[in-house]
Amino acid sequence: MLLVLVGNDEEGKIAVSSLKNANVDVSNIFIENKNTNVMNIIIPDSKLGDNTVLHSWYSPIDISYTMNFSNNLPKIFPSELQENEVYLILDKFLPINLTFLKSIKNKKVCLDVRTYSFY
Repeated sequence: MLLVLVGNDEEGKIAVSSLKNANVDVSNIFIENKNTNVMNIIIPDSKLGDNTVLHSWYSPIDISYTMNFSNNLPKIFPSELQENEVYLILDKFLPINLTFLKSIKNKKVCLDVRTYSFY
């Protein structure tokens, strides 16, 4: 089961649909009236002789910022799920994450470690 927040847009619909197709329980996915966060992955043309893959929160089309933080993320883990073994994947530790982490009894925390390239 996932506890996730997605935007009310095409990207959010694709994300939820993909998870449903993979038989993932999506009953705890919250839809918020905002844009879904989009990581732009740029794979260079092999003719350039550069195989560097870029990951960016900025759109390569219009350079708009594609990360939209929300104040509606859960701050406390639901009590009815406390007996489950919980795996959390975080890309950064923020104060709201720490509050949420402390509210979970049976947790395994994973940090999403990756390299970033900004242009």
